[in-house]
Amino acid sequence: MSIHGSATRCAPGATAHDWPGITGPQLTVAYTDRESRRITLRVRQGDEWSGAYALPTSATSANGPEIVSFDGDLYVFYRGAGTDNALYVARKSSSRLSDTAWEIRGLPRAFTRPFNADRAVSSAIVGDRLVVAYVGHNNDYVWLRATRDGVTWD
Repeated sequence: MSIHGSATRCAPGATAHDWPGITGPQLTVAYTDRESRRITLRVRQGDEWSGAYALPTSATSANGPEIVSFDGDLYVFYRGAGTDNALYVARKSSSRLSDTAWEIRGLPRAFTRPFNADRAVSSAIVGDRLVVAYVGHNNDYVWLRATRDGVTWD
């Protein structure tokens, strides 16, 4: 099954987000739009996919995004577009994708290398912490950052 109207050259991210849905957690998919490079999301609603909801125009990437649900919020991780090696996190506290409010910030001291077809980061929930892993922008080391509150990263 494909998602009608979605096209990308990058690996997409997916999560079962705990937003209120008809049958419980909703499957949420994020991808980098092929033409605009904007991060775009769609939610499975029953037997159909929602329309496309894009993050703000500043959220562009040459990589595919990683998304995860943590403590009731939706997090989207992505590498900046072009020569921007910074790793960004967009956080949405609202349970509606149509709400355009996103908190976007760069992760402190987090830079990752550009691979046009790969995600810049992987994420996991470990106990009460959200952990992200990524490859350094000028080395082959695996780097980790973690947070308990979604704002303060170690």
